[in-house]
Amino acid sequence: MAGNEADSPVPPRFRAKQSHVAAPPSPPSCAEGSGVEVVPGGAFEANSPAPPAPPFPKKKERAGAAAPQAIALPRKQVSVERAASRLIQAGFLVGLVAVWYLASTRWGVNRLLLPNPLAVYDNLLDILRSGEFIDDLETTLEELAAAFALSATGGITLGYLISRSPYWIAVFEPLFAAIYSIPIILFLPLFVLFFGLGPASKIALGAAISFFPIVINTIAGFGHVDRLFVMAARSMGASDYHLFRHVLLPAASPVILTGLRMGFTTALLSIIGSETLASLAGLGHRIVHLAEAMEMARMFAYIVFVIAIAVTLNTIVSRLEARGKRD
Repeated sequence: MAGNEADSPVPPRFRAKQSHVAAPPSPPSCAEGSGVEVVPGGAFEANSPAPPAPPFPKKKERAGAAAPQAIALPRKQVSVERAASRLIQAGFLVGLVAVWYLASTRWGVNRLLLPNPLAVYDNLLDILRSGEFIDDLETTLEELAAAFALSATGGITLGYLISRSPYWIAVFEPLFAAIYSIPIILFLPLFVLFFGLGPASKIALGAAISFFPIVINTIAGFGHVDRLFVMAARSMGASDYHLFRHVLLPAASPVILTGLRMGFTTALLSIIGSETLASLAGLGHRIVHLAEAMEMARMFAYIVFVIAIAVTLNTIVSRLEARGKRD
């Protein structure tokens, strides 16, 4: 015993105190205070069954019932704003016609410069009844359809091919944007020199002018698709066709449709404008012919008719664009 004390590393003055130190209490058992009793077999048994889950609060039910009303409110507000905008537009047109009438009847404006709107209305009705506009309208619409078909086909095809390479995008996108800023109508004498005064020069000019907004928007649409989508499709084994059909085209279609609408509008404006400068037929040619004959009321009637045609076509194209973006 003495040998053991001598070999102990603890000094003698601390041995008494060490012997009186109580051992730390053992941690409570997991079964204490938890409502669980330990069964001699080692299993656990609950003292009482767990309380049932509380039902969903009725406040959520009331919130769910009020949700359709919360959704219907913005729709109603949008419809009111749309009706208000239509009233403002109609009021602007009515005010413009009223100023036109007062200027031609009360304010002494020369009738050769500004005819009476009532006379213009009578001539417009006569034009619609007689059907004399049909040949000119067919010529203008055929030129528009051919020019837009050429520009849309060439612009979308070339824009897609350029968009496949970042290098070609960096080369051609600023180049096309710079050319688009140039008024190409200035080159109308060259188009007439090469294609003559017939419809071919109007088709070529309209296709050239409407080509640039289409190709620029096509490059922007296909060239800026998120690369994460492309990589995900490739990792799942998508072919080039499936990548184009299910990834690239849906992502780029909103921008492409906007470019097509812009191209259609510019083609229409350029064709009618070129018909007023150098043409043998078409609505623009008819307007210039009436101006040279000093038939101002009938000339204004044709101008109103052309405006109505342009607004109708632009509305149709805009509706198709909006539907394509929704789909």
